[in-house]
Amino acid sequence: MQLHERLYALRSTLGAKVFEDADTFRAVLDDFLDEGDATTGDINVLVDAVRLDAYRRMIGMIESGAEPRAAVEAAGALLARERGGADIVGCRWACALLGYAVGKVDAAEVRRYETSHASPMTGHPGGGTLADPVAAQDVQGTVPTSASLASPTGIPSPTSAATPAAAADRTARIPAPPVTSPYEQYGHEERGRSRRGKIVLLVGAVAVVGAIIAGAVVWANDDEPDAQSNPGGSDPGTNEVAAVPDSAVVVAETAEDGNSRIVSIDVETGTRTQLTDGPTDRLPTISPDRRTIVYLKSPTFPMTIEPYVMAADGGDPHPLFSDDGACTYGSRPAFNPSGDRLAIICVTEEGKPFGLFVVGLDGQLIAEVETSGPPVTGVTWTADDRIIYSQAGDTESEPYSLESVSVTGGPAEPVTSGQGGASDTYADWSAPGIVLFLRGREQKYLGDIWTIGQQGNERPWMQQGAAVTAPTWSPDGSSLTYLAEDDSGEKRLWVAPTDLSSEPRIVEGLQGSPGPPAWGSR
Repeated sequence: MQLHERLYALRSTLGAKVFEDADTFRAVLDDFLDEGDATTGDINVLVDAVRLDAYRRMIGMIESGAEPRAAVEAAGALLARERGGADIVGCRWACALLGYAVGKVDAAEVRRYETSHASPMTGHPGGGTLADPVAAQDVQGTVPTSASLASPTGIPSPTSAATPAAAADRTARIPAPPVTSPYEQYGHEERGRSRRGKIVLLVGAVAVVGAIIAGAVVWANDDEPDAQSNPGGSDPGTNEVAAVPDSAVVVAETAEDGNSRIVSIDVETGTRTQLTDGPTDRLPTISPDRRTIVYLKSPTFPMTIEPYVMAADGGDPHPLFSDDGACTYGSRPAFNPSGDRLAIICVTEEGKPFGLFVVGLDGQLIAEVETSGPPVTGVTWTADDRIIYSQAGDTESEPYSLESVSVTGGPAEPVTSGQGGASDTYADWSAPGIVLFLRGREQKYLGDIWTIGQQGNERPWMQQGAAVTAPTWSPDGSSLTYLAEDDSGEKRLWVAPTDLSSEPRIVEGLQGSPGPPAWGSR
């Protein structure tokens, strides 16, 4: 999916309001875009088009009757002037992209201003020039409409995708991928370790402009979090941290100001407990005994992705990796069934994954797991000591597939067959031995929930066309939770019984936009 299509999907999911505030827009882009969708320069000019009012003026001119081409040219010239004489073609290109995203400018106009930094243009998703892309999108596509919400419809995931990250220091224990790899952009180049002090200094600056959005941004109320009893708090009179209740989901919620923090929310009562203060905490993973949480901190833009470990009540947060750890930065990990090890995909400073590793809870390297191709996201660890992960194809345009590999060695094996070029991600193993996964259609992280049983038979969990993201099992496998839009187009956390004996329902009590949840084995 090209950059103009990504912006179109962003607007279709969150609405045009996402383009009204520059700081929010930049934070959303950071979480929404995949690696390679845009350069830092592309993002800067897009954000400046909002910040310096060029986007608003362009839309105003078009709505007042101006031809789109004339409005783009005028707004682009304004933007170039406000940016101190910056490249006028690039500025007009940015305005055209934003106009395309809201259905005011067609792809041909975007193509006129394509620069060396812009992705090649293709037609509108679904074809044609759309006055209102949302209303015209078929429910089988990636952008559902409010009218099509007979069952919950979905939102994009950002989260588990490989994203820009700071430098990963590797030792000779972990060799670079062979130069003959068919996917060389995921290779690892030896780099020096970044100092953690630099990251700390950057946090304050980034907090001024908002933080990484875990999934998407909603415009919620300004109330302060209520004081609540702590369902995962320490037991008075002991030094043992109480486990998070089985009925509680751990999730990142993103406030209106862009600050993202980890909370637990009881799916039955709505009791909410804040576990971290943010501002850039996201993508939690909970241990099998529900007493330890690993989450990611992303304090800079482009993102650095640093795993942190804390107790289930939010106590003792600290980096997973020390200076002599397996790597410095990584994507969302997975606990093994006994809870004393993690499977994690480490990433380079550009955010590109370069290997799958097993580490202890102290971040020390235990084993490097050899895969048949580049692992990109969605790690889960099954009871038979096998790790399932999403693997990229030989080219960037090919869909992701699910592969399984033993931590003790041996060749990787395919788990899913895929259908019609769809991508399979978000694998999540349950105690009954069933793997849940997301089969993405137009977007890799937005689609339908599927399951695969012990006999290897794939089947959709609910009616095709639901378009959800980030599914995960409950601890006992009797329910699952996922992210999807409600009838108003707002992203919500949903819960449903596995057997669909009752309708999916919204989990109430969150004070912001939810990111991908952790409940059972994820």
